[in-house]
Amino acid sequence: MPNDPKIDDHGGGYIGRIRKHVGRQLLHVPGAVMVIENEDGALLLQKRSDFGLWGFPGGGPEDGEDAAQQAIRETREETGLIARDPKAFGFASNPDYQEFRYPNGDHCHYHDILMYTTAYEGELTLNEESLELRWFQPDDVPEMTIPARKMLDAYLRFKETGEFQLI
Repeated sequence: MPNDPKIDDHGGGYIGRIRKHVGRQLLHVPGAVMVIENEDGALLLQKRSDFGLWGFPGGGPEDGEDAAQQAIRETREETGLIARDPKAFGFASNPDYQEFRYPNGDHCHYHDILMYTTAYEGELTLNEESLELRWFQPDDVPEMTIPARKMLDAYLRFKETGEFQLI
């Protein structure tokens, strides 16, 4: 349904511009996800407004961004925090859990670089993508999206082994 006026423009960014031409059909989307760990070992999660489940901040690229800039921007937009010195710990692209339909019908297969940081500044601030923002210990997280749960498990394996995770 190209040019369907009911297509969500995802805020008018890059993906929104593509959606205006391809409708809801499958898009392969490069993504960046940020795991933020505080000094107590708790991880920042956002309760997503689209699925009502918890996950990590992240999303698609805008023109002229590299993966780190993308992850930093998405984190700032979705949480209010400015992430510093992000490092890659994995890559998620398994279609068994990285391909899904949004409640509005958009079909995406994400290919996400997974990043983490313990350096950040700012105050937690909600936007339209986040119903709630909270810090959780890794062994006491609420119900998460399947991709986010896989990313959490990969982050914990990375911390234990130091090995880059492909999931």
